[in-house]
Amino acid sequence: MWHYVETTYSDGHTTQSVPSIVGNYAKDGENAIQVKVFSVNGNLTLIGDREVDLYAEVWNGSENITDLVPMSAFSWERTSGNPEADANWNLTKVGVGNTIHLADEDVIRRCNFDCIVSIEIIKQYI
Repeated sequence: MWHYVETTYSDGHTTQSVPSIVGNYAKDGENAIQVKVFSVNGNLTLIGDREVDLYAEVWNGSENITDLVPMSAFSWERTSGNPEADANWNLTKVGVGNTIHLADEDVIRRCNFDCIVSIEIIKQYI
């Protein structure tokens, strides 16, 4: 999981914190399994301004194992202030691969996007 905060000020300018990983999975004595999300063309999109591509990598300790995990194992979830719209959007992003293109219609005001990969699926391929 990853997280960042975007702040919009009353004069219209915005600032954004650096995205950070907020969770990983590991048992004692095992390498941590992490899903890291990166953006192409920046991590801020403004209505009508530009589009953004996100991609996820799966890491087992210090080894990038993304190519070992089937693309059907990657799903994306959006969290905004509109849970019903998010639920509908999320249904269309199940098993779509480790890369996603975000256009204007995908972004509702301020929202977060997460890549979900089941630990059990990942463990089948490592």
